[in-house]
Amino acid sequence: MVLTALRAGPGTVRTSRARALAAPLAGGAAVTAATLLLHRTGGQDLGPLATCWFHAGTGLYCPFCGSLRGVAALTRGDVIAALQNNAPVMLLLGLAALIWGRRMLFALAGKIVDQPRTDRRATLVLAGFFLGFAIYRNTGYGAWLAPLS
Repeated sequence: MVLTALRAGPGTVRTSRARALAAPLAGGAAVTAATLLLHRTGGQDLGPLATCWFHAGTGLYCPFCGSLRGVAALTRGDVIAALQNNAPVMLLLGLAALIWGRRMLFALAGKIVDQPRTDRRATLVLAGFFLGFAIYRNTGYGAWLAPLS
């Protein structure tokens, strides 16, 4: 006889605090290390990552061009420069920080949150937004959205 477990939907599972904290702390450590590297280099001296390969090959800005320099500007406290480099990505980083903070609060209480899955429509809307953003920032009207050099 084979036993299977069925999920009833998103919920909360009790576990040990150390086990619940493992994933968010590991993710936080990786993001912290990458952010320190960006702070140290200013988003400029990163070898092959310093230049967007799409921009180098086509001369057009991808939806994520300027995001590394934007994070480097955030580490210096220059929010305006970060938003000028890539406002949508900076706003998504703020949302990601809120989600990570919520997960940390649950983990400190010894709970693991079953992450709800995004539906296809939300993914398509986000992809469509970034595609539209990329197209607009490469037109004459959206030239003000080009990342700072």
